[in-house]
Amino acid sequence: MENTQKKMNPIWLCLLIAVLGVGLVLSGILGISKYYQEAAAAKENTEVLWFDLYSPSEEPQMLEFLFISEPFAEYTYGTSQGFYLVYDEDMFGYIICMENDRLEGEFLENYNYTYQDIEKVPELGYVEGYAVEIDEELQEYAIEFFNMFWDEELLDETNFADYLGTYYLDTTMEPATEDNSISASVVMIIVGLLLIVVAIVKVLNRGKEQKEQSAEEKVSETASNDSSNPAMENSEAFANSTTSEATYSSSPEVETQGNLVIALVASLLCACAGGVLWVLIYRLGYIAGITGCVAAVAALFGYEKIGKRQVTGGAIVWCILVSLVVLLLGNAVAYAWEFTEALSVGSPGRAEFFVVLKQLPTILKDYDCVGSFFGDWGMGVFFAAISGFSIGSRKK
Repeated sequence: MENTQKKMNPIWLCLLIAVLGVGLVLSGILGISKYYQEAAAAKENTEVLWFDLYSPSEEPQMLEFLFISEPFAEYTYGTSQGFYLVYDEDMFGYIICMENDRLEGEFLENYNYTYQDIEKVPELGYVEGYAVEIDEELQEYAIEFFNMFWDEELLDETNFADYLGTYYLDTTMEPATEDNSISASVVMIIVGLLLIVVAIVKVLNRGKEQKEQSAEEKVSETASNDSSNPAMENSEAFANSTTSEATYSSSPEVETQGNLVIALVASLLCACAGGVLWVLIYRLGYIAGITGCVAAVAALFGYEKIGKRQVTGGAIVWCILVSLVVLLLGNAVAYAWEFTEALSVGSPGRAEFFVVLKQLPTILKDYDCVGSFFGDWGMGVFFAAISGFSIGSRKK
């Protein structure tokens, strides 16, 4: 009975996958670069007008001031962002929001001139930003600080607009955009990297299959030569026995397995693809529970194909646990991203993503979203467990 040889992956297919992956990665990088170049060019060509503290505007505005106070309020979810009272040369007052480190860097002379008896007049401070409506909470802080600053009860809710207007200048805001080109470019880069990994794995497997095929052909050739020797008895039995031993020695059960650490790391990195996909699908407005399958399958793929380890019961449990952790982190990133945008709209200051992510447990509790957070994650856990055990059991 002749042994049927496994058909190897054609080299052209491996090259095609690799070229496609490289093309997607380069296209994604070029897309991101083009987006930022166009954004920079648009910003340079935009005419910046003087800040109008009584009118809303989506265009960038500028302000020059001579005096600047200490911060009278700070934004909870911002990275060192403060609100300041500033006055121009004509003593018209404004409220601005900016990073606190700019006070000691760019505007230290203006600050000292405001609070100290200095004869030398400093250069005017210059800031650019976007108009944001002053809410009630910020108004209360501004009234209290304003009266303390002038050491007199001058300001209240009835005359607030006359002194400080109805809008403040937020220098930390970025222009709103609905361009999804960055998201598409990131997806292209991720898919391209995955295709490159698949191509590398196929090439490695092809080389391994070639070695096994060469060994089998060598054994067959040796057996054929020995059969012509009259002194060799039972040559057919000898050839079959040798071939059987060679086939058995190359079977997965007795094959030398890869490094365990490499397999564990590979499963973790591949599972991250499911976490990234979770975030992207969630950003599109869908519940990403089904991507739990992707995380589990990718983890098993990395463990078996890249790590060169046979799938066992312990490997299945490990890959599922890795998937659950990756999905938990992906869900946290998705929720933090949503909260960052929500807290930045119509709120004083700009929310910072990493600050929101760090304070996510508190935010989830404050906004009564703990149940929905773990509910979404639970769906991913369910799909990951089902996929991991069903696929892994067939590989054992």
